[in-house]
Amino acid sequence: MADKKTIVVYFSRTGTTEKTAKEIARLAGADICRVETVKKYPKSYLLCVAAARLEKSRGELPPLAGELPDLSGYQRVVAGFPVWWFSCPAALLSFFSNYDLAGKEILPFCRHGGGGPGKSRDVLEKACRGAEVRAVFDANKADEEELRRWLAQ
Repeated sequence: MADKKTIVVYFSRTGTTEKTAKEIARLAGADICRVETVKKYPKSYLLCVAAARLEKSRGELPPLAGELPDLSGYQRVVAGFPVWWFSCPAALLSFFSNYDLAGKEILPFCRHGGGGPGKSRDVLEKACRGAEVRAVFDANKADEEELRRWLAQ
C-alpha cells in the first residue's frame, strides 16, 4: 500500500462510518475527505430511510457541499459508506460522478445495520467506470488487524 498514493473518501450520517474512515486513514497514512451534501438528511432514522429510498427510486444524485478534492494524484481511493437500501448512498455516487476514475483502484468499505453490503459493489462499478472496484469490505466488526490485512490487498 505504501507505494500507492491513497485517499479515504467517506459519507457518514451518524459518525459510525466516519470513525472507521479515520482509523483506515491513520493506518494507511492516507489523506481523507468527508463527502457532504448541501441538503442534510433528517436526524430521525425513519425519515432518513424514507428520504434515501426516494433518492434511490428517482435515481437522484444530491448536490454536494464544499470543495471537491483533486483525485488526479491518487492511485487508490478507499470509499466508506453506510449501506442504505441494500447499496451505497446516493451521496457517494454523486461524489464519484465528478471524476474520471479510469485506472484507479477503488477499495470500498461499509457499515450497516445487519444486511451487509448488498448490491454496493455492482452500483459502484457502474459509477466508477474504468476503475478497478474491489469487493466491499464489511467493516462492522473489523478490528485493527483485519483493517490492516484488508488494506494490504
